[in-house]
Amino acid sequence: MNKKEFLEIVEKLNFPKDQYCIISGGSMMMYSLKDYTEDVDLKIKPDLYNKLKEKYTLVSSKKMDDLYELGENIELKVENFEKEDIEFIDGFPVLSLEKQREWIIENKRKKDEEKLLLIDNYLKGKKKLL
Repeated sequence: MNKKEFLEIVEKLNFPKDQYCIISGGSMMMYSLKDYTEDVDLKIKPDLYNKLKEKYTLVSSKKMDDLYELGENIELKVENFEKEDIEFIDGFPVLSLEKQREWIIENKRKKDEEKLLLIDNYLKGKKKLL
């Protein structure tokens, strides 16, 4: 899905903006590092998770702990985050690239190697501007 389609889905969820942030491929798209993503990945705070599980059927994912599927193309990672780790892009909370980079390095997934290169190049360019 492209950025417009992605943001339409996120808007329809209508989550409180202090309770979630966009991560993974969606984050890369928000920073203009990708043109599309396959699904909607969001990090949500435990309080929001507790409200959602009363309202929706959340399916536990086999990919990792505290990851839940809401429908067929929305994944929710339940984990606290600090507001300092978030940047607002086009009015949406997005996990900072620095925090994304930390996660990629910690988890050492082969599929994230390209993301790491894109993030590193972006951050190098950002530093040059400062």
